[in-house]
Parts: sequence; C-alpha cells; structure tokens
Amino acid sequence: MRTKMPPAFSATMTSPDGVYELAFRPLDECDGVVEVTIAGEAMSWYVVRGDEEEDGTVSLSGMTVGSDVIWGDQFWFELVLKPGPVQIKYWGDRVLWRSDTIGASEGRPH
Repeated sequence: MRTKMPPAFSATMTSPDGVYELAFRPLDECDGVVEVTIAGEAMSWYVVRGDEEEDGTVSLSGMTVGSDVIWGDQFWFELVLKPGPVQIKYWGDRVLWRSDTIGASEGRPH
C-alpha cells in the first residue's frame, strides 16, 4: 500500500564498494530524493514510490540514476526502513543484484 514519505534521515551503509553515506530528503508527501556518494561518485536518486506492507515493512523505491559510471548499469533500488536495520536492495530485471546494510554500529537511520 502506498505510504507518505518519512522525515529526512541519513545512514552509513556497508557494501562491496566500501562504506558510503546516504541521505534521504522528502520533497513532498509522495516524493523524495536519496543523495549518495559511492566509490567517489555523487548521485541523486529520486524516490518514485513509498510503500508499507501489512507486516509493517516500509520501503522507498526508484532508479539509481548515474550508477552506470561505477556499476556499468542502473538498478531499481528499494530502501527498506523498517522493521529492523536499514538496508538497500538493488534489483536488475526483477532479480536481486545485491543488498547493502547499515553499518554494524548503527541500528536505525540518524
């Protein structure tokens, strides 16, 4: 089910490319943007969908515009906020490519 955008937050993620920061900023009730810098490349990924599942899972999704410079492709991202620690899943053609998690010392977005 569609849901409103959450408040702004940032998180430190752990990935095969190393540690990176992401920052979410809502633009209005239905849209937002995720700012990331991975492997030295700064990108802005627009959130086109926010969903909340019956089990309480909240996720924000969109395309990884600009990621072709580091990964050779663009992916659909799913930023999963709850329940549990933040994680970001990257999907290519309906197949999970990889999943990055929040740094071990953190439990929730800050």
